[in-house]
Amino acid sequence: MKRILLQLCILTLIGIFFTGCATKSRTIRHSEVSFIKDKQLRKVVDEWIGVPYRYGGNSKSGIDCSGLVKVILADVYGLEPNIRTAEGYCKASNRVRKSKLKEGDLVFFSIPKPTDFHVGVYLGKNKFVHATTSKGVRIDDIHFPYYEESFYGGGRINY
Repeated sequence: MKRILLQLCILTLIGIFFTGCATKSRTIRHSEVSFIKDKQLRKVVDEWIGVPYRYGGNSKSGIDCSGLVKVILADVYGLEPNIRTAEGYCKASNRVRKSKLKEGDLVFFSIPKPTDFHVGVYLGKNKFVHATTSKGVRIDDIHFPYYEESFYGGGRINY
């Protein structure tokens, strides 16, 4: 019995060790938004981190990527464009090269269906906030391989 218990403990410790080593979070937590220069943008982003994804949603009970952009544009920049899709924001914005992105610019990604487009808001330091279908509102690095490969372009809406 002691031998079985010892083996179980060893396997558990090995599992914890490998899980801890393999886990590399790419999501920024609430306390790590201090790099955002614009105080209002920092406040709004911090309030929305962790809100779950809901297609067509525009509230704290669930929001999609274009809904999040709409909230940020309204609450931070006082803009209320009559746009409700990532593709609509892409068409309405002036193109910006990745190397020229500024805090508050939009970033677009070409992703598989159902929507084909995904949009987020650039925060500086290669980070952007967006609403993901699997994890809700989060901050990710634009150079993470998935986003690097699917990057479509940057856009700027004149404030």
